[in-house]
Amino acid sequence: MKTANFNNKEFEKAYNAVSANGGINEFAINERGQLFCTNGENDFKLIKPEDLKDNEGYTPLTNAELLKLRAYNTDLAFNNSILGVVQNGIGIETVNKYIKDII
Repeated sequence: MKTANFNNKEFEKAYNAVSANGGINEFAINERGQLFCTNGENDFKLIKPEDLKDNEGYTPLTNAELLKLRAYNTDLAFNNSILGVVQNGIGIETVNKYIKDII
């Protein structure tokens, strides 16, 4: 499988940030609340959670899966916005801890 041309420094930054926030295995969600989804034929699209049931065959990607797709899919080789989405990923345990610390 060919590796896409990607900015390794930004890739590592995104990976380290999402890992530190416990979100590496959480679903990848953009700033509009859309899930990054794919089907078995490597078609890729953004889907609102409420519309997922109407898009048979599409499954949401985790941040880890999205990073891998970005690294190996040449169509996404220069899509640095994906790295921003992953970098902003956060896990539920981190959110719960933050809330607990506030109250």
